[in-house]
This record gives sequence, C-alpha cells and structure tokens, in this order.
Amino acid sequence: MAMSYDPGRKKLLIFGCGALLCIVLAVILWSSQRPDVTSGSEQDRIDAVTQIAAERLAGARRSLARAVKDESPRVRRAAIISLAQMVQPEDRNAIEEAISDNDPTVRAVAAECLGRFNDAKAAAKLSAVAESAQEDKSVRKAALRGLVPCDAPIAVVTLIEIAGDESIPNEVRLQAGKSMLAKAGGKLNPDRRPENRALWRDLVQRLKNDKRTRDKYSAAGVKLVNHPDHIVTD
Repeated sequence: MAMSYDPGRKKLLIFGCGALLCIVLAVILWSSQRPDVTSGSEQDRIDAVTQIAAERLAGARRSLARAVKDESPRVRRAAIISLAQMVQPEDRNAIEEAISDNDPTVRAVAAECLGRFNDAKAAAKLSAVAESAQEDKSVRKAALRGLVPCDAPIAVVTLIEIAGDESIPNEVRLQAGKSMLAKAGGKLNPDRRPENRALWRDLVQRLKNDKRTRDKYSAAGVKLVNHPDHIVTD
C-alpha cells in the first residue's frame, strides 16, 4: 500500500520541533542569567538572594536554602529573612537549625523569623532560647520578639515570667514586657522600665490579672503566682 504524502502534517511536525527548540533555548538562556547565590563577592551573593526572593524565581527556595549555609553571616542572614517571608513548612528546618548558628547575629535573625510559623513547636523553641542564661542577650531579645505572633499558651507564659524575673538582665526583661504588650495590642509607656522597680512590678501584676493571661497559664499547665501587693494604688 502506497503511503500518501501529507504536507500539512509535515508543517505541523516542523512547527512542533521549532517550538520545542525555542523552549530549550529559553531555559538555557534563563539558567545562564539566573542570579547565583554561590559565586561572586559577598555583596554579589546578598544581591542574588534579594533578587531571587523578590522575584520568586523558579528554584528560589532551593537557592535560598543553599545560601543559608554560606560562609558569610551577612549572606546567611539575608537568606533566612527571605525564606521566612515565604513561610513554607519545607523551609522551617533550615530556619530552626540556624538558631544554632555560630554567629549570634544569624541566631537572632533566625529566632525572630521562626515565630512567623506560629505553632507550638516554634513557641517552645523560642521560649527555650529566651530563657537560656547562656545565650547572647541580643538573641534572647530576638526570641522574645519572635514570640509576639505565636498563639501557643507557652508564648504568653514565657513573656510574663521573664518580664517578672528580677534575676534576668533588665534589657531582656524590658523586651519581654514590650513583646507582651505588643501581643495584647498595646504599647509600653516610657516610665515603665525594669529599673523603676515599683512601676515594673505593677505592670507585670496587672498583666497577670488579665483574664486572657490567666487562661493562657491554665492552658499551658503552669501555675500563675500572683503578687497583689505589687499593684501601685497611689
């Protein structure tokens, strides 16, 4: 049986091959122009991280995960911030692991960013960091800021307990108070500082008197210790 010649089919095949070739060339060209987070100067790598995150380029999360392991703390910080903005469960481990980074500035950024995941595991990790006397104060304060968006009951307990613990450095206690008030939708008055012992104790006890605070302690299974005599009545 003789095979018939179909010019239309031939044109369609040629068109399909041409389109495929164009796609392959486009992919090759795009790959060659994609920002590289692993090469160039420190600033080049930071710029690459920023561009990838801003444009959400294909493979962005994989590139940022590599940048979290960069030798430069500045690059690592930029990568952590960029990953946290995406708030993808797959990126959580990379951010949480960065809380153990050897550079305190990286640990601080990772701690504050971890709170965006807003779950019990994040709150527990941040509480442990905030309570650690061995941790750098800047990292502890970052962890306290990270607890603001966390809804887990332990977040409130940690903020109240640190704010009221007079054995903890005042700057850490001050951040705990600020974070607690931010969580409640308020703002710390300038005269309320740990150095002003009477007014600070008054603030902590008034926070404890709030029903929302009592409910959080109950949900966390932590005993709430009150000091009614700390309330300033004059």
